[in-house]
Amino acid sequence: MGWRIGTLVAVVIVGAGLASGQSKRQLHAAQRLLQKIELVDGTGSKLDADTLRGMTPEQLGGDKLDQLIALVSPLGGSVSQLGTTLTALSASVDSHSSHSLPPWDHILPAAQRFESVLGGAAFLDHETGLVWEQTASTGQKQYAPALAACYQKVVGGRRGWRLATIDELATLVQPGASFPALPPGHPFNLGGNTNFWSSTVDAADSSKAWTVFFQDGTSQTTDKLLSPSVWCVRGGQGGGA
Repeated sequence: MGWRIGTLVAVVIVGAGLASGQSKRQLHAAQRLLQKIELVDGTGSKLDADTLRGMTPEQLGGDKLDQLIALVSPLGGSVSQLGTTLTALSASVDSHSSHSLPPWDHILPAAQRFESVLGGAAFLDHETGLVWEQTASTGQKQYAPALAACYQKVVGGRRGWRLATIDELATLVQPGASFPALPPGHPFNLGGNTNFWSSTVDAADSSKAWTVFFQDGTSQTTDKLLSPSVWCVRGGQGGGA
């Protein structure tokens, strides 16, 4: 058989990580991987976990048998136990589903989307996995000082804050809402401010960076020497400065 085992490699690696404990994001990644297992034989037929459960090592056979054994061995199993291993991994992921990021086509109400963390000083957004300050900074700053303010900030006894990228900041915008353009029932205090810096520099003019105007949810570029407001975030990939 000509087995395509790239996806299986990823599943087993994630599975080994789950055995020692992994983050909610990795659990969600494992769940997505399990939904996309592609073990294909020479005829092009797809073999899912249910089919694998009924197969013997001999049926899997061929010159790929040793490779499959090597892939499964980190989880302490054998090829004949491959289907069982995948099923157990799926159950492990399902047991943590309440802590995973939801599918991208699901819109959570504010009471489910935002969870108070760090003693109420910040809120975890369950749609994106980002942690936002509960109260945005009251001062207004030019771009460079705004970056520095977040880098130096301590919120809820934690450092590691930064300005959000423009796409991250825009995830908080509720289309059609205004004054502010945030989801109904949101827990945030903007301190009366409306225009907030992102870290994302204007690709066409490096003297400007993107901001979000939370009065109506629009985005625009702003001269770095002007002084919009600062709202720091924690987690995610960052970048854009």
